[in-house]
Amino acid sequence: GTYFEKISIDTFGTMSNPMVIRNRPGDEVVLDGTGLATVPEAMISVFDQSYIVIQGLIIRNNRHQDAQGILVEGNCQGIHLLGNEIHDIGFSSDSSADPTPTDNAQPIIVYGTNAANPITELVIRGNHVHDCQPGYSEGIAVNGNVVNFTIENNEVLDIDNIGIDAIGFEGTATSNDQARN
Repeated sequence: GTYFEKISIDTFGTMSNPMVIRNRPGDEVVLDGTGLATVPEAMISVFDQSYIVIQGLIIRNNRHQDAQGILVEGNCQGIHLLGNEIHDIGFSSDSSADPTPTDNAQPIIVYGTNAANPITELVIRGNHVHDCQPGYSEGIAVNGNVVNFTIENNEVLDIDNIGIDAIGFEGTATSNDQARN
């Protein structure tokens, strides 16, 4: 069905038994941000958790300054974002608005903010990101202290800036501030 809610994941799995959030095969599960508060910014947020799989969801209609589809942040290992469709994530409710340098939104964003413990074993595979308005941000971004990650077989189209970005040196982490390996 369609759920008008945002999800903050506050539990974890293990390498052999990950926590899985997904659709039942053949069913459509939609997280829709229409009419929801702007805080938290993300439709799905994962902070300092490990061994989480988010798969087969449709995430849509989160439109406000700093809006996010999926946010992964902090000290995380084994996060897998697989086969999700993310659309209509944007910095403004006006989809034709021209962005300024402070206008940002991120359909998929990974922030390695923990300088001592990088995000590892991250997999972003087979997602379909489209019709988004990230402004001065990206469709899929891995930023800060993130190592040994895989981004593959994603489709990013009809957005107004960079499609996929592995970035660093933006002050995301106090040291080791770059996505690498």
